[in-house]
Amino acid sequence: MYIKLIRRHGRTEAIETVNKGVGFPTVLAKVNVAGSPQYRVQNSKGATFYITASDKYVELKAK
Repeated sequence: MYIKLIRRHGRTEAIETVNKGVGFPTVLAKVNVAGSPQYRVQNSKGATFYITASDKYVELKAK
């Protein structure tokens, strides 16, 4: 299973995929992009991405 990442707000093409079980250390916000709920997340290097907020693909866990 993989999830498409969107590098810039509102763009639809995938620039990277994330395998099941891989996570991001920081969720910055839950946003709506063209009617689609997404999380704005940050990786360990400080880069920001947008990733689907679908419960089917994403699970949030407390630190």
